[in-house]
Amino acid sequence: GAQVRSLIYGQNVSQLSFKRSLTRSPKTRRIAVNAWNPILGIPVQGVFEPPGARAPKLGESGASKIKLVEVSYNVVGNYTAPELIILAKRIYDEQATQEIEGEIETRELVDSTELSLLGLANGDTMFIRLGRELQTSIEGMNPAEAVAFLSSVARPNALSPVVAQALVQAYTTAGRLAVSFYVREATHTWTADRGYSLRATFVNFLIGQGI
Repeated sequence: GAQVRSLIYGQNVSQLSFKRSLTRSPKTRRIAVNAWNPILGIPVQGVFEPPGARAPKLGESGASKIKLVEVSYNVVGNYTAPELIILAKRIYDEQATQEIEGEIETRELVDSTELSLLGLANGDTMFIRLGRELQTSIEGMNPAEAVAFLSSVARPNALSPVVAQALVQAYTTAGRLAVSFYVREATHTWTADRGYSLRATFVNFLIGQGI
C-alpha cells in the first residue's frame, strides 16, 4: 500500500494489543503475494510453499486438526513472478522467526497528522507511538518507580496499581519494538450508537523492501 498513517497511544487510540505466537507451526502455511502491475495492467502472483508442507488427506492421522493455510499479501508494482516468490519466501522466513502481531482500535477519522483514516487497508504502513506525555513522565525510571509514579494518589489522573503495572509493561515492551508496522487487515465500521471506528491488525515487518 502507498498510504502512511501515524497513531499515538494515549491520544487517538482506544485499544492496542501485541502478541507473539510461539506454538503456530509455520510449515502449515503457504505465502501468496499478489501484485498489480500498473504498467502492463495485469495481475501477477508468486507463491512460496515450504518444503514438506502439505494439507493432510482425508483419513490421515491429524487431518482434522492440521490445515495448510494460505496467507495472501497484496502489493502494487512492476514485479515478476520469480521476484514475488522471493518476496513470499522472505515473508515466510520472517513470520517463522520474529513475527509480532497486534491489533489497534480508534474512533478517530484522522490520524495524528490530520490525514484521513478512511482508506486505510492491507499493505499500508502504520506508525504507532506512545504519547509524549507518558514518555516524558516516566522516561528514565525503573519499572517500580514508574508504577509508583503513575498510581500516585497525588496525581490528578492517577491510575490503579494494576493498570499502571500493565501500562509500564507495555511501555517497556514497546520500547524494544519497531514503531513501523504493516497493516494486514483493516475493518471500518459505522454504527448509530458508536459512530465510526477502525480496527486494524498488523505485523512488525514491511514487505516489498529490497527488490
